Amino acid sequence: MPSPADVSIPWTLLLSRLRGSGNTFIRYDELQETGASPGALIGAGLVRVSAGWGAMPACDHMCTPRRVGDPGDGSLFVECPHALPCVHGLVHIRGSVHRKLRMRVSNIFATLAQKNGLETLALNVQAPFLPIGIFHKGERAFPVVWLRAPRQGFELWCRGLREQLGMGALIVVVGTDPCIPLHPRDRISVVELPVTSNGDLQLDRALDWLLPERLTPPAAVEETNVRLRFATLPGERHIVCINDTEAAGFRYSDGRFLRFLRIAAARKKGENGGWIAKDLLSDKKGFQKLCETLGKSEIPGLGRSGARPLIKVQRGTGLVRLLVSPENIDFGESLRSFEFVTRGTNQTSNQEEGRRTAELLLRDCQELGAPIGDREARGSIGPDERMTTGVYPRLEVSMAESLSGRAKDPR
Repeated sequence: MPSPADVSIPWTLLLSRLRGSGNTFIRYDELQETGASPGALIGAGLVRVSAGWGAMPACDHMCTPRRVGDPGDGSLFVECPHALPCVHGLVHIRGSVHRKLRMRVSNIFATLAQKNGLETLALNVQAPFLPIGIFHKGERAFPVVWLRAPRQGFELWCRGLREQLGMGALIVVVGTDPCIPLHPRDRISVVELPVTSNGDLQLDRALDWLLPERLTPPAAVEETNVRLRFATLPGERHIVCINDTEAAGFRYSDGRFLRFLRIAAARKKGENGGWIAKDLLSDKKGFQKLCETLGKSEIPGLGRSGARPLIKVQRGTGLVRLLVSPENIDFGESLRSFEFVTRGTNQTSNQEEGRRTAELLLRDCQELGAPIGDREARGSIGPDERMTTGVYPRLEVSMAESLSGRAKDPR
């Protein structure tokens, strides 16, 4: 029986299938098109013959066809079972098309672990996680697990597993990044499964979050002469003025206004040169929307890119900074009377989640010294609410500690 090391493995096909829909079936003809040998992969324990068979050819709704006849040569005659069939009449399917193999996911990840030089993770890892191995970097060791589809309570599952394994940190490989904010002190790095032709998991990506010393702020960058002012009409609308011109897109969005204010507060405070981890801004889509809003702002003297260049992103580290001098950032006195403009008792689940994210951003701004709102009256998310919504407050740790690597190292 051949070992995986002796077999040509179509990693691009296997990894894309794992990362995508989670469908672990592969047709014979798909494997043959890659030049791989189905028999060799079966012998290596990476796939097994499945009793099921594929969807109707040329079917938009992926129905399971009804078997009508068997000519005896391994092929089949099938028809669509629906009242309004996707294909009329009988369809002849070659054996290489309807015959399917099923990936043996645990064996595939065991092979990936060996290929990436990972040590066996012998500790008990329970569903929904699947153990991959232990990634060593110098004297440090990081357990690596697989979770294709993050579900509700993802943060709790990850924190619980990290504590169970007792190694001080955790790398979670997922099919699609759920964009759920985790604090540096959580010591949990979430990375998407890469689709590579050689099976490289590219785990070095996780170290930018797990080894804070790798996030050393870069050299000073050129500041702009832009003037930035934040104000609010309590409960009515928010105001962001750039060079005395109001920027559109902030008036009725609590999250966008507070996300921009969070970046400005870090720059105003001055620690670490104003650089902060982008993941601390609550979610990637919110940050992207902020950048798009700034890019659409028509501010005299800022050119076609609008105010988008005011936020500097350091590639490869996930750090962002506002390119405005601290003395040019003004927090208006009206911020002390800050109120959310998003109100209502019949809010959708997305609106409720957005409100809780805004409350966390508000608390972060207050922690950084921004004179906004009544600190005693804000951030009143109860522990039970955090459990059910998946929203967690920031732990009280400064980015200075995170960036300087003073957090406890995993051993």
